[in-house]
Amino acid sequence: AASYFIAADDKFETVVYDKSGVLYVKHKEELPYAIASGVSDVSVHNIDGKFEIYYRENGNTLMCYRKGAKSSEMLTDKLSEVYGAEQEKGVFLYTTSDGSLYMVDHAESTALTGIVSVESRLICDEDGAITFVGYDTTGKGTLYKATARLLKKGGPEVIATDVISLEFIDGKNLCVVKENGAGETELYYNDERVALAVIPGTVQRTADGSAFVYACRTYGVGD
Repeated sequence: AASYFIAADDKFETVVYDKSGVLYVKHKEELPYAIASGVSDVSVHNIDGKFEIYYRENGNTLMCYRKGAKSSEMLTDKLSEVYGAEQEKGVFLYTTSDGSLYMVDHAESTALTGIVSVESRLICDEDGAITFVGYDTTGKGTLYKATARLLKKGGPEVIATDVISLEFIDGKNLCVVKENGAGETELYYNDERVALAVIPGTVQRTADGSAFVYACRTYGVGD
């Protein structure tokens, strides 16, 4: 019996599961086969098509198994953090112990230079584009959009500067928190400033999507 279930497609034709510490794949009528053992942080992408299975091995090694491959391939043995691997499109970011940032698109890694860290909240759209906040060596935040095609042309697209956090994207509508140069936070919906002293990460859309709510810092006498 399986120890725990990890992922499956809509018809349960492909199933990924753990059994006694061993990672298995069962595809249609084929017999289950083992991928690896002693792994952690498993994420499965594109399981309805040519699926990819990403996992950590020995703590700091990022591995990928692709459907039909004879064995897994190593993306890095200096893994630090992974961002967005829960997305479905097989596109995410990771940092390494030497401070480098990479984008993974279907098991292909590409370095993003000039960015030393990223804000944990990022968004991957249906076309496989990642929108995220990246910080340079001075701590300045920039909102980027990255795709494999953009990176091949020279780098991610800059959407906005002085950004602290990406709150949400709703179609073409963009909501971010920025720093105004005086140490204060400002909430922007598209290019319009809508609030001051907003706490990053608190913006939420209402259930019907017609409005959003957020938390603000309040200042009393002596603050």
